[in-house]
Formats: sequence, structure tokens, C-alpha cells
Amino acid sequence: MDFFEKLQKLDEDFCADIVNLRIGEALYKLTKVKDAIKAIEISAKTIKDKDRYLIQQLKGKCFDKLKDFPSAIEEYQLALQNAKEQGHDNEIVGNLEFRLGWSMIRQSEDI
Repeated sequence: MDFFEKLQKLDEDFCADIVNLRIGEALYKLTKVKDAIKAIEISAKTIKDKDRYLIQQLKGKCFDKLKDFPSAIEEYQLALQNAKEQGHDNEIVGNLEFRLGWSMIRQSEDI
């Protein structure tokens, strides 16, 4: 985390999309989910269209962790649509379909 924060202080615009995405991933893993969402939203402003599914997938994972399943489902649906439109391989599409399905199950069942 410190490395990314130092990089941001040196040059906020240097690979801002990737740096903020990585910060978001680290914060998610540290269970600082609300802070992760903030970093992800910064990354979303400049990320390339072909990588936009990464933003939506990570936001979906954050909402899953917060047990906000309707928001998670929405993000996974957007990620899935984006991944298909950008021609990503079946592994990525399958992973997104799995996450979407699991969120739908968790929304309807108390697991």
C-alpha cells in the first residue's frame, strides 16, 4: 500500500487508472471496502474500455462483501456485458457469470 501511496504523491496522473485499481484491490483484501470503492471510482474515470470490466467486477466484489447483493448483481451484469462486447475470452466471461449467479443465489437465500 505504501508504495502506491508514494507513487500517487509523486505524480497523481502517472498510470492513475492502474494505480488506483491496485489500491482498490489492496483495500478490498484488507476489508476496507468503502475505501476500496472510492479508489475504484477514481480509476474508472480513466480506464480503457477493454479493461472496464475489471472496475465493474471489483465493485461487484465489494458490494458482495457489504452484502449489497442488488448492487453487486448490477455491477456483475455490467462487467459481463462489457467483457462480451470487448471480446474477452471464455475464462473471464465464465468467472463473471459465476459471480453473477452466486450473488443472485445469495440475494434470494440467507447463506
